[in-house]
Amino acid sequence: MVTRSDATPLSIQDRYYLVESAVNMVEEGIDLLYEEAVEDGVDPDDFNFIDSLESLRSVSYADILQRMISNNEDAKALITLMKQNTLLTDE
Repeated sequence: MVTRSDATPLSIQDRYYLVESAVNMVEEGIDLLYEEAVEDGVDPDDFNFIDSLESLRSVSYADILQRMISNNEDAKALITLMKQNTLLTDE
């Protein structure tokens, strides 16, 4: 995470909300790419097409997480919050 010397770091909870918003934006973007590609004639079941979208999703998620953490403890705390929220929304 890039920080300026005069900046106050965001709390892990605030960073979680930013990650959540960014993940939603990634999902919306991938859905849009999928829909546009299918409209342009790409086979929606094409393995290479689906694999490319999944790769884009993985790289995007990794980039988001990397930008929101400053150390291993941040990473663990952020992932724990994400897991907890996933469990709450699945119920």
